[in-house]
Amino acid sequence: MTDLGDSFVIRFTRRDAQGAARVRLPGADAAGRADRVRIRLLDEHTFERAIMDPKGFLRDGEERAVRGGTATVTLNPYGVARLDIHHE
Repeated sequence: MTDLGDSFVIRFTRRDAQGAARVRLPGADAAGRADRVRIRLLDEHTFERAIMDPKGFLRDGEERAVRGGTATVTLNPYGVARLDIHHE
């Protein structure tokens, strides 16, 4: 059984470059427990979908395995990411 763990939002406030953030995930096991994170990005590439089809936008996202208790997220200028951590 999988339960929904924590959710949080990160943002990138620069306008002139992409930014990569390595995020230490609350509740994730640094020893490599098989947690997963779903990442949804909101930026100039996804904004239209988010307003035209919000339910579809919320269903989508990239699911990744957590490695060593961290995840790396790359954001476009002024981008926002929501991370939902799932614990197995």
